[in-house]
Amino acid sequence: MKIYSNEKIDNVREIKLFGFPIFSVEKNRGTKLQSFLGGIITAYKTFREDYVTKDIKFLGISTYRYIREANDVKCFLFNHKYKEKSLSKAFCKKYKKLLSNHDDVFILHANIGESVIFLRLARAYFKKMGSKKPLIIGLQKYHRDLVKMLLPEVDVEIIEHVKISMYSDGFSEEGHNVRLIFPKSHYDKVEADLRDKNAPVKHFVDQILLKLGLNKSDFSDEEVHIDESVKASLLKKVQKIGLNIDKFIFISPEANTCEAYDRTFWYNIKQEYEKQGIDVYCNTRAYNPDFKGFKHCDLNLCEAYYLASRAQKIIGLRSGILDLLALSGKPIVALYAKTRKRDAFDMLTLDEMYEGFKFKNFKNVEEVVNKEVCKAI
Repeated sequence: MKIYSNEKIDNVREIKLFGFPIFSVEKNRGTKLQSFLGGIITAYKTFREDYVTKDIKFLGISTYRYIREANDVKCFLFNHKYKEKSLSKAFCKKYKKLLSNHDDVFILHANIGESVIFLRLARAYFKKMGSKKPLIIGLQKYHRDLVKMLLPEVDVEIIEHVKISMYSDGFSEEGHNVRLIFPKSHYDKVEADLRDKNAPVKHFVDQILLKLGLNKSDFSDEEVHIDESVKASLLKKVQKIGLNIDKFIFISPEANTCEAYDRTFWYNIKQEYEKQGIDVYCNTRAYNPDFKGFKHCDLNLCEAYYLASRAQKIIGLRSGILDLLALSGKPIVALYAKTRKRDAFDMLTLDEMYEGFKFKNFKNVEEVVNKEVCKAI
C-alpha cells in the first residue's frame, strides 16, 4: 500500500496520506484554491489587475478575509472588519529616513532588459519630471550593479520586498512622488500587443518610450562605467578557472522567458571554438549540470559585463543581459526562441518574440531565428 503520494494533474496538485487527501492546490488564471484535510480548511485567492482577495474558511465558514484594491487594504475576521490601511502611507512611513533627502522616488520593477533601457533614458526622464534629487529603489540585487554602470551619479537602494500595488503607476504621499518603473499593466500590454496583428506599437523599447513620453533621441550615449575594483576582482576570478582572457568567447545560454536550446547545441559551439585555439566562458547564474565541463565562475553583473567586453565574440539566447552586453560594442550573436510555458501568460511564438525584442540600431548584433546555425556561429 502506498503510504504517501504527491500527484499533479494539469493545474491541480494533490498530496495524499494513506489515500486520504491532506492537501491540494488548484491554480487557474486569476484564482488559486488550496484545500487542507479534505476540505476542512480552504484558502481561496482571486486576483485581477489591481484587486486581490483572500478568503480562509473552516468547515465552510469564513474566518478570515483580505481585500486589497490598489493600495488600500481591508481585513476581516468572521466578516467583521478589524483593520484598514493604506499601503502607500505605510511605505512612506517605513522608509521615511531613506526618502528624506530625495524629491522623487523611482521603484525599478523590471528585469535586466527593461532596466537597461530605462536607465539609459533616465537622465532625460528625470529632467522631464523635474526631479532634482531622485532615488532609485531596486527590487533585485542586480539593480544596484546596473545603476552603478549606467547612472552612477544617482543614489540607489535595494528593497527586495516592497508592499505596494504593482499595477499602479505610483502615488504621492507626505511630500514624496513615488513612481513604479514599470507596473504589471505595462508588461501585460506589451504581450497583448505582440499578439495583436493590428497593434501600432510592437517593440518593447518603443513601448517603454511611449510609457515614459520620450523619444529615441533621449537615449544616453555615455560609456558604461566600470570601477577599477570590479576589473581587479574579475581578473582574479577568471585566473582561478584558467580562462585565456586574451582569446575567448563569451556564451550566455540562459533566459527567464525563452525556451532553452539543448546542451548539445552549446557543446558543439564549444568544440568548434576550442579546435581553433579559442577558449569558451559560459555565463550561467549558478552551477548548472547541463554545462559541466564549461569554464564558469560566479560573477555579478558588473563583472560579467567587463568580462564580455574583453571577449572576441558574445553568443547568447535572447535575454535581458544581451541588452546590456550590446553596449560593449563586441560582436554579438543573439539566438531567438519561443517563450516557455508560464503561469497566467500565453506563450509567444518565435516570430512574435523576434518582432517584440529584436535589436534596433546595433550594428554589432547578428540575430538568428533558426538554431540550426552552429556552423555559421
